[in-house]
This record gives sequence, C-alpha cells and structure tokens, in this order.
Amino acid sequence: MASRLLVMGDNHGDAESLRRVRNEVEGEEFDYVVHVGDFTKAWRTARRTDDEARGKRRGAAELREVEPVLEDFDALAADGLVWVYGNQDYFGDLEYDLSVGTRVPDDDVVTVGDLQFTNSLDHVADDVVLVTHMEHWRLVDHFDGLAHFCGNTHRGRQVGRRLNASFLRLRDPETDRKRFGGYFVVELDDASGLDVEMRPLGDLSRIECGRHADRGVQFQPASRG
Repeated sequence: MASRLLVMGDNHGDAESLRRVRNEVEGEEFDYVVHVGDFTKAWRTARRTDDEARGKRRGAAELREVEPVLEDFDALAADGLVWVYGNQDYFGDLEYDLSVGTRVPDDDVVTVGDLQFTNSLDHVADDVVLVTHMEHWRLVDHFDGLAHFCGNTHRGRQVGRRLNASFLRLRDPETDRKRFGGYFVVELDDASGLDVEMRPLGDLSRIECGRHADRGVQFQPASRG
C-alpha cells in the first residue's frame, strides 16, 4: 500500500510560508499533510524577553493566525492533516489549542485513514508512522517503524525511512534576516520505504556527500553545505 504525503514543519509563527506551500501545491492530490511542530516562536520570545507570559501570549496569537491555513491543508488531503506541537509551542502548553486535523498522541496510537500514527517511541511498530518534533536520531540504526517524520534541528536529512523536514522559515542567527527553507512530498510504500522530493521555498538544497554517507541525504541552505 502506498500513500502520498506532504511533510513540513518549523514555520516559527510565520503564516506566509504556510500560505506559499498551500499555493504551490494547489491542485495536487495527497493522502496526508504532516506538520512536525513549531507552529510558533513562543519559547524563543519568552527567552529573549525573559517573560514567559509574554511568550505564551504571542504563541497563542500565532496559533490563531496559522490555523486558517492549516484548515486549508486539512481539506487538501484525502485523510487530512496530522500534526504535533514543538518545543517552541511549549508542546501545547499555551492559552490556545489548535482545533484542526488530528493531533498525534504522545501516549497512544491513532488511526487516520489507512495509517496509524504515534508521537511515542514506546508505540513504534512496523505498521506505525512516528511523528515527533524532536529528532531522536539515535534511532537511526535500529528504527523499526513504517516511517518517522521530525524537525527541530532545522538540518534536514533522510536516512532510510526517517526524514527530518528541515524548516519552513526561521531567522538566520548570523544575519538576523528571515530565511525560507522548504517542504517535502513523500511517497510512502510499505515495502520500499520513502521516496522523498524536496521542494525549496528559499535556498534549501539537496546534498549527497560521499564523505558523510552515513548521514544520508541532507537538505541544507547552500551556505551551510
């Protein structure tokens, strides 16, 4: 059985990047849209201002802003949107909670369409898709799930059935400028695993390095090579 997925994450409060993805894939067919978290930049705002309440208020406002675009994605896919919160979202500990699509549980398995999803390492099985925000890359040599989609590090890469979705938008720590990354169209097959197509919104590039083949295929901004 094969499924076609749109996979993305780490838009950090930026609704524009989500709208750009939505517009670019208009007319395409997907079984699922997967978002791996960091819808907001609540935690970073709290850390920068030393004011957690302010950060969480901003996070709630950003959830409200991105939710209509997420509703578009939920309608776009045959089986809808599945998602997890990220560390920037305080893993959901904000004043506002998204009410769109299916939040992947962190202590159980949920069936959506023909696939099962979990956010828990304890529930990984060969017929379950693991969706986490954190990378958990220590699993790379012994991952037994159907697939794993994650984010957080902003350093995209694919090894076998595992994909870090890089980022949609972040603020470059060196230049302090807004930087766009990319998103992924994934064909998931029970037998053959992942066929991954990266689509850049900015300067994200596909990198295959012979010296670091153990790291798999990487998806990085060119300047970070």
